[in-house]
Amino acid sequence: MSIDHAPRCPDREGGLVVKPSGNRIGILAERAPPPDTPGLPTPSGAVKRVFAFGAAAWRQGQRLINFLVVSLGLALMALPLSACGSDDTAPDYRYRLTVEVDTPEGLKAGSSVIEVKQRLVRPGSSPANTAVERRVRGEAVAVDLPGGKTLFALLRSDNNVDWASYVMQTLAPHIDSESFAQQFDNMLLLKGEIVLPRTFPPVGHLKERSAYPMLVTLGDLDDPTSVERVEPDDLAMTFGEGISLGRITVQITDGPVTSGITRRLVWLSEHPEPSLKPNHALDDYSLAAILKHRAFYQGISQ
Repeated sequence: MSIDHAPRCPDREGGLVVKPSGNRIGILAERAPPPDTPGLPTPSGAVKRVFAFGAAAWRQGQRLINFLVVSLGLALMALPLSACGSDDTAPDYRYRLTVEVDTPEGLKAGSSVIEVKQRLVRPGSSPANTAVERRVRGEAVAVDLPGGKTLFALLRSDNNVDWASYVMQTLAPHIDSESFAQQFDNMLLLKGEIVLPRTFPPVGHLKERSAYPMLVTLGDLDDPTSVERVEPDDLAMTFGEGISLGRITVQITDGPVTSGITRRLVWLSEHPEPSLKPNHALDDYSLAAILKHRAFYQGISQ
């Protein structure tokens, strides 16, 4: 790789006196009269040696600059490999989220297969900087209930918008001897159907929190602003007497990712960030204003 530099100033009458050197320019003197100016004394041998020494030093400096530029370029080209980590041991996986509801007409259930893509990243060269990046592909669970109503279990919880990408890792067994990077395949050790507890216990700075996804319903499926929160411990308050939450389960699977929710909720956008209540006031903290489309589905071309 070579880097050629254009001359800093053309050789012109009354300008810099320059001397070509390959494809580079050696500066021999500052602004001076043309060499054929009458009465101009011929430069002495000492002056010529000074000029030659300066030109050589300038060329050496250019070589050093070229070397540094090339080295920096090669380092930047290699950066994505070293910075993002080439020893990615965090596997992608899929799990089935199932919601069961007891009703006077019997058990009603719905499920959705959700995919989580994981990637270890290293912002710096130190292993202590290792982090994991997760992306979800999937959609909320829909359970059709008596009376034409629908219960939705979202991809988020009451306190974690990324619940769908964390729930299996939270349930995974902890092995004391493992490093930080080695623990991100532990969800694959989970066998069979796992019943979600009502809450996750405190861990570190995290307080006790709901283990369930956020449950909601829509008064009108065609109107996203009609969204209502459903209390997991009291479904009857929203759906009527005799209706209660049975259980919520997860299970590792290799089944295809579930899709099709946009046929039920035609207003869902391909973009995940819009609010269910667009153009809401800044001081509007209603559920419709807070919830985004990504709570219902992510990463799927419907």
